[in-house]
Amino acid sequence: AEFERIEKEIKDLDRTIQAEERARNISGVIPENPKNKTNSDIEERAFADYILGRTSELRAGEQNVTMGNNGAVIPETIANRIIDAVTDICPILAGSDLYHVKGTLKIPKWTKANSTHDITVGFADEFSELVADSGKFTSVDLGGHLAGSLVLIGRSVENNSAVNVVDFVIRKMSEKIASFLEEKLLAGASGKVQGALETSNTVTAVNSVQVTYDELIDLQGSVKQAFQRNACWTMHPKTFNAVK
Repeated sequence: AEFERIEKEIKDLDRTIQAEERARNISGVIPENPKNKTNSDIEERAFADYILGRTSELRAGEQNVTMGNNGAVIPETIANRIIDAVTDICPILAGSDLYHVKGTLKIPKWTKANSTHDITVGFADEFSELVADSGKFTSVDLGGHLAGSLVLIGRSVENNSAVNVVDFVIRKMSEKIASFLEEKLLAGASGKVQGALETSNTVTAVNSVQVTYDELIDLQGSVKQAFQRNACWTMHPKTFNAVK
């Protein structure tokens, strides 16, 4: 009796599966073939399911979005798309040197030993002994800081099939992250980031509401020739329009 019950249940499941396949063919929907899916397709579907609160169908070799201490861990494919989009719309980040390391990065820096001791060059008389002097190495320590970006999506967007939720989240996160990084790379943040505007090479404009071309030339001249080759102007639109 138990065998007949199980056999009947199997036949009922087979009929249900066949009915679903016929329904898909009628509606013109082609069943998904897991073998044809790439890793990016799998991760994008898992990411979309997590955003929309859907339960993903687990298959062999697939992974769902896992939870971390600060929220869900974004799949590598999605994270790379966000990073690429941020780099495209943030020229300051695109021109920066990026280091992919863990922990604190120590960059050696050559400087004077003090106000009087440094490597010197001068004229010398033949057979006269040169006086030895030297500078010293210090280091610039680069640490890591965690930054978060939160995107909220309304129910109307979730229920609108015309909106690609993954692309929407990537675009909005990229715009906000680019704006955040641009501000911190320029203005800095106390105790965390030293901005480019903290440089000692400054030229103060005579007029507080207007910049002249001569002042821009003076500013360029304050940068050593060796560093002007790959230099570029980064200017607020209002400042650019006020140049006379």
